[in-house]
Amino acid sequence: MLGAPDPMEGFPAGIRFSLFGFARNAGTAPLTLHGLINYMGKAGPRSVALPDVALAPGEALDLTLDKVAHLPFRDGMANISYTYDAPCGPLLLSTGSVDATGSYVFEVNPQAVGKGGGRVSEYWQVGAGTDTMYSVWNPTAQPEDLMVTIFFEPGGIYRYPLHLEANASVMISMLELVRKGDADAEGHMIPANTRMGSLKIAGTSPDIRDLVTFVVSAGIYNPVAGTCCPPYITCYGSTGGEIVPATFTIAVGGAQSEGFYLVQADGTKLNYTSSASWTSEAPSVMTVQSGGL
Repeated sequence: MLGAPDPMEGFPAGIRFSLFGFARNAGTAPLTLHGLINYMGKAGPRSVALPDVALAPGEALDLTLDKVAHLPFRDGMANISYTYDAPCGPLLLSTGSVDATGSYVFEVNPQAVGKGGGRVSEYWQVGAGTDTMYSVWNPTAQPEDLMVTIFFEPGGIYRYPLHLEANASVMISMLELVRKGDADAEGHMIPANTRMGSLKIAGTSPDIRDLVTFVVSAGIYNPVAGTCCPPYITCYGSTGGEIVPATFTIAVGGAQSEGFYLVQADGTKLNYTSSASWTSEAPSVMTVQSGGL
């Protein structure tokens, strides 16, 4: 967040935010960081290169983002990414936004960029001056079609599609969604008295092998109390596989069909029997054909 926040976010008048960032090379070899700052302009997503940062082994530096991030606007949102030529692991980052007094600090948990099945936010909260904001960014050169699924108490589900062009980003305010009261494509609505829930963002394909690439960060904040914390966000995808039935008896000359299922992070099971690779070790008293027979 840069400059003055949106008035709907409830911050006191006169509050302005600037970027902060610190990096540490926890490895044993030098690192050179190549930075990029991305934002949504009037004509679409734009990216501006940041100066390279050299880090000696064990060195920590202030990235001075408030000085080197030259953007054509005073107030708005931006995404920052760094790349480096080294194995994953040696770089430690701390980034976010802070106002001049230090009363409001929005920490952004850095994360690796890569293909995956999606992301799950374990908890969001709204009401009594609190809102939860999500930033969803497509850092690739290809468009991504996503599905946002919102779970809320007691047992409610609300879904809507989210299309992100290459390098595009969008902000999601849970409080704004609750206040709008719009119905989704299936007629589901989030009641006005909803106060908490969880959220999943994944691809629109039912096949979990169709991976997607996006970055999501979030903050649960209360401008009146001056508090903000990033909610816990985990990967969404397959957690394991099952053979059904797991135990069986086959008569001599008989046959048995087996099923292979992938267990999703939410407990649902997808049938991959026909697309699995079935083999049997030799020597064997039986053979396994495609389809698990």
